Amino acid sequence: MYLLLFLSAIAADYLLYCYLLKWQPWGNRLLLPLFMVQTPIISYYFMRHLSVKYNKLFIKLLGIIGIVAILYALTPIRHPLISLPNWSSYLASQQSESILLLPRQQIYFSGSLKYLDVTYRKIVDTVVDRDHCHTVGLISGEDDWEYPLWVLFNEKTSGNFRLKHVNVKNESAKLEPEFSDSELCAIVSTNGRVQSVKISANTVN
Repeated sequence: MYLLLFLSAIAADYLLYCYLLKWQPWGNRLLLPLFMVQTPIISYYFMRHLSVKYNKLFIKLLGIIGIVAILYALTPIRHPLISLPNWSSYLASQQSESILLLPRQQIYFSGSLKYLDVTYRKIVDTVVDRDHCHTVGLISGEDDWEYPLWVLFNEKTSGNFRLKHVNVKNESAKLEPEFSDSELCAIVSTNGRVQSVKISANTVN
């Protein structure tokens, strides 16, 4: 009875997820809690129906699954604890070094967007060193990588910087701005093509 109620609750969770949330590229991570919740049911089925009749096979199966899970967790292509050998040209272009051997700030760029490392650092150097700008506007796309810019600006200015989104088109545009656009001395755009643009106070829209 309790197991049936538990299964019904999980099924209802899946239906609510499909009904309430729109499709998105990152949706798989939102399903992870549901996968974890249904694990006891799968374990119960194995223990109740497989372990008695196929006891030795069941134990071997669990051992194989455990070993594969540990290897998979230790050796992902991006941010691995243990790097895989470069068996192919594709793997060589995608494989990251072990995060245990990399400096923290290099780890940010050790995933799928390695090419942004040099570009982001040049942008920050240009804005801070050449333009002496510590109040920056950011125009970003739907899936642009923002966090490393905050990290690099923070490091370059010892935390003495301000950054805000400009040219916002969604519902957030109705909110009170953190500070006025007239205080901006540069805009960094990552929308489509990453670039740094020096602007005057009255050119921000």
